[in-house]
Amino acid sequence: MSQLPRLCWLLAFVLLLVAAGLRWVIAPGFGLLSPSYGSELVYTATLWTRETPTSEIVTTHSTVSRRDQVLLSNGHALIEADARWQDASGKVIFETQDIYGVDRRTRANIPGYGTADREGQYLFPPHIQTRDYVLWDSNYGGPVTVVYDRQEKFRGLDVAVFRSAANGIDESAGYATTPGVPAVYKAMTSGSGTLLIEPVSGVVVDHQDEGITYFVERSTGQRVGEPLNKWTQRYTPSTIDAQVQRAKAARTQILMFETWLPLVCVAAALLALAGGYWIGRASK
Repeated sequence: MSQLPRLCWLLAFVLLLVAAGLRWVIAPGFGLLSPSYGSELVYTATLWTRETPTSEIVTTHSTVSRRDQVLLSNGHALIEADARWQDASGKVIFETQDIYGVDRRTRANIPGYGTADREGQYLFPPHIQTRDYVLWDSNYGGPVTVVYDRQEKFRGLDVAVFRSAANGIDESAGYATTPGVPAVYKAMTSGSGTLLIEPVSGVVVDHQDEGITYFVERSTGQRVGEPLNKWTQRYTPSTIDAQVQRAKAARTQILMFETWLPLVCVAAALLALAGGYWIGRASK
């Protein structure tokens, strides 16, 4: 009987070490962007397009695709990202393909990596804060301001709602199939949108956006004629479903190792301490 209290106290000590290891050693690893990270997001879109400043506008309903794939991962990740807008006939209206250097822990762009020196976030980090962010991903050719708005429920999840604003971004490279761009005109874009983000995982579960791209004469810097492109876009229902499932899985994994398992270990350690105390009293 005399050894039992000591065994209980030893067990409590081991359980507390396990709880600390789970919380501060193992859990941070689950917050890292996976070396095999890949994503395909599809939007439904309505486009109002023209090929020249004076041509007639054409309305079309189509899909927009964005694909991400990690090419190399160590302390950071090199992500190949492409975005493509097509009209109903399959003609490409806007297309980009770039390499982004991304910090695996913070999901922020790393200057000096990728095909351009970029700032802000490429993806949102786990445990996002209710503050403003700068976002620079493949949806736009430049940085976008993202402002926290409110909390709400979406598909059974508590989500943070952010508003985005893009202003005067040069996207000429993406409109290279448009006559006169970039030789004569620059294609300048402004837009605004709404992002619904599951805050523990940082996963965007719904995104809708609208904007306008217009011609700017390269020689004078003056806006010319009617807009090159107007659009509205939103995740397709199947993309929303997939993102909600991704957010739930990531949230469960993070909370499992950050909170739930450490709490179980701490509770078990307290029970072991209590058991050792009462066994010790009973043996006297």
